[in-house]
Amino acid sequence: MSLCECGASAIRLALAAVLASWLPAPAQAPDPFAPRLRWSHAAQPAQPWLPSSTVFAGADGLVWAAGSIGSPRLALLPAAEDAGGGPASPLAVDASLAGALGTVTVAGGETPAALFSCAQFPSPDAL
Repeated sequence: MSLCECGASAIRLALAAVLASWLPAPAQAPDPFAPRLRWSHAAQPAQPWLPSSTVFAGADGLVWAAGSIGSPRLALLPAAEDAGGGPASPLAVDASLAGALGTVTVAGGETPAALFSCAQFPSPDAL
């Protein structure tokens, strides 16, 4: 290798070191289990509830959920956690799913007016 080639290699190496020092450090992902990062909604002991269908709605500011196990009902919850750090309190609850057959599903749109649920009920003749 000639002296000229060694000088060019040294310049490239120095240039690479300078460019590398300008690059930002790799982004660090936040701890998914950090306090106040996640919220929860606990069922009342007298009304056990397990959501079977859940969707973010209202431009991701709301959670629309349907539970068909335990005490079947629909619940509208805020997507943000409670200001006090406690469990999220429902904004609305609809318990009209009593007697629904199978799983109830939900869908949501961009606005709170676009919240939908789909449930199957037995026909009156079948009762």
